[in-house]
Amino acid sequence: MPEVGRWVSRDPIKDIGSKILIDADLWKTPNRQPAVRNESLYSYVANAPSTLLDPIGLNVWVPVGGVTCGKGCKPEITGCNSDNAALDTCCKKHEQNHLDNAPAGWCTKKTVIIITGSGTGVVKDCCPDEGNSYVVKDVLASECPAYAVEADCLKSALDSATSLVDKIRIKDRLKTICGILKGTSRPSGWPTTPCSPIPSVCDAY
Repeated sequence: MPEVGRWVSRDPIKDIGSKILIDADLWKTPNRQPAVRNESLYSYVANAPSTLLDPIGLNVWVPVGGVTCGKGCKPEITGCNSDNAALDTCCKKHEQNHLDNAPAGWCTKKTVIIITGSGTGVVKDCCPDEGNSYVVKDVLASECPAYAVEADCLKSALDSATSLVDKIRIKDRLKTICGILKGTSRPSGWPTTPCSPIPSVCDAY
């Protein structure tokens, strides 16, 4: 019954349909077999129904990215690997914004002197941040510019999209991001203060 947002009868397969989550690696295989990953009824939105949406079931995999100090003290973008090239590209631009605004001194080699058992000192270069991201003291100061960049990127992707499915998925992602920028739909624990400025594309969301 669409007018009340309720099913008139229970799904014949009961809850198993909600417990299937597409595994990223399996999704890339030719047969694209789903895998049961957990027992959560909210796996379709990565267990975050208050902040993520999938109203028509097309978000098979939402890109999630991050920044890490890689081997040799080389900053790198991780993740952003979904089944949609446009979403992945914009996810990487989001993370690139984080890299561009990383604090000075993060992910840089340090010269240390290691004292051996014989009491002699050995000079070595090391990377104390390797394998870690940097600590964010002000989440909005860090995330607002990154989400704004992602929103503008998605707007461009939407303008050039030719597939109806791609357009729907991009709009769905834009709705989520604009909710974060406006402070109306954010991860638990984040401040609710709206970002400023908010990209004009969010006027429609």
